[in-house]
Amino acid sequence: MRKLLSAALVALAITMLPYPGNAAEKKLTAVSGPVSGGWYLGMGLVAKAFTDANPEYEVTMLPGSSMSNVAMLQQHKADIAIGMRPSNMAAIEGRDPFKKAYTNVAAFANLNDTAPLHFVVTKKSGITSIEQFIKEKKKIRLSHGAVGSSEHTYFGWVLEAYGTSYKELKDWGSKLYNNNFDDVVNMMKDGQLDAIVWVGPGESWFFTELVQSVDLVWLPLDEKVIETVSKKYGLTPGTIPAHLFKGHVGKEIKTVATCNELLVRADMDEDLAYRITKAFITNLDDIRKGNAAWSNCTAEKAGLDTGAPLHPGAAKYYKEVGLIK
Repeated sequence: MRKLLSAALVALAITMLPYPGNAAEKKLTAVSGPVSGGWYLGMGLVAKAFTDANPEYEVTMLPGSSMSNVAMLQQHKADIAIGMRPSNMAAIEGRDPFKKAYTNVAAFANLNDTAPLHFVVTKKSGITSIEQFIKEKKKIRLSHGAVGSSEHTYFGWVLEAYGTSYKELKDWGSKLYNNNFDDVVNMMKDGQLDAIVWVGPGESWFFTELVQSVDLVWLPLDEKVIETVSKKYGLTPGTIPAHLFKGHVGKEIKTVATCNELLVRADMDEDLAYRITKAFITNLDDIRKGNAAWSNCTAEKAGLDTGAPLHPGAAKYYKEVGLIK
C-alpha cells in the first residue's frame, strides 16, 4: 500500500508541472502534511484542480503540519494550506502554543472530516490505560510527533487534563520521540516503541502496515478528560470506530477529535481566492475519490462553520452558486 501511495504522489507531482512551451507565469506555494500522508495527497489534488483550470499558475508543494502551516501563511511563505480547526483558532486568537495572534489566516473550505486522536500501545508494553501508566509512573517509549505538530500539541493538552506533562514523563524516565512515521513504523516493528500518538481521519498507512505484524491496542480517554480538553481547547468528543484497520481496533474508542480546513492567506487577492475555491468545489468528486479521508466533504457544507474566517473571495463563490446566503 505504501509503495502504491508513493507512486501516486510521484504521478501527481508530475501532473502539476506546467506543460512544456506553456510555462506558468505565476507561482503559488501550498503546505500540507508529511509527503507520505493523506494531507499531502489531498493538497496535491487541490493544486492539480486549480492549475488545470488556471494554467498560468504553478503550485509548489511543501510538507508541513497543522501548527507550522498557519505560521507559513502568516509569514507569506505559503499561499494555500491545510490546518486543524483547534490549531487555526488558537493561532487566530493567539492562544497556546502560539505566542501571538495570527491575522493572515482565512479558510476557503471546511472538509467536514472527523480526525480523532489515537493513543495506541503495543500489547506487550503492559499498558492498559493512560491512567495506569501515569499513576504507576511507567517508563514508556512514546512517539508524539514533531514538536508543534497536532499530535504533540493535542496530546500535551490531554496529559495536562490528566494532571501531568511531557516534562514529568521524561523526569520519571520515559523516552519521547518526534520521528516521522516512516521511522516510527520501523522502530515499533523492532520493539523500540511502546506507544504512538496520531491525529487524523480514516485509516493511516502506517497503522495499516503495523497491525499486520505488531499486536496493537487502542486506548480510550477518560470522559472527564475529554470534557475538559473539549471545553478549553476547542476539540470535540469523538470516537474511533471498532471496524478500522480490518477490525484491529476491536471496540469503539472514546477520544477527542477535530476536523480539517483548507486555508489561504487572508490578504490574498479576492479573485484568486475565488478561483481556488471554485476549482476545489467543481472538482470535489474527483478529489474525494482520490483521497477517501475527505469523503465527507460536500459542496453544501464546505463554506459553513469554519474555525478560521471564510475568505471574502471564497464567500463570493459560495454565495454566487447558492451554497451560502
